[in-house]
Amino acid sequence: MKMVFFFLFSGCGENRKWNLVAIFEFWFWFFFLWVIFLLQYSYNTRLCFNSSLFSLLLIEIEQFSRWLQQLIVTLDYLINVFLLAVAGGKIENILPLARAR
Repeated sequence: MKMVFFFLFSGCGENRKWNLVAIFEFWFWFFFLWVIFLLQYSYNTRLCFNSSLFSLLLIEIEQFSRWLQQLIVTLDYLINVFLLAVAGGKIENILPLARAR
């Protein structure tokens, strides 16, 4: 946990920009997952008045999260293919490029 905290909140040198991106991404996912948790909790405890509309909202959120996950996997694949192309097709040349990313 200390390492995660250090990585997210240590903004030194030229990595400061990437640390700010990590901070934004961390808090974005934290609040996004918190909202989903609250929606699930209110649905499970029947705190919602119109459950059919609420269940449709949950279905839409689930479909969006699946689409977003597929997009992230696709982008990661494309980045890896790009790194392979830049490295000249040799796997051993990718490691320095991947570490720089």
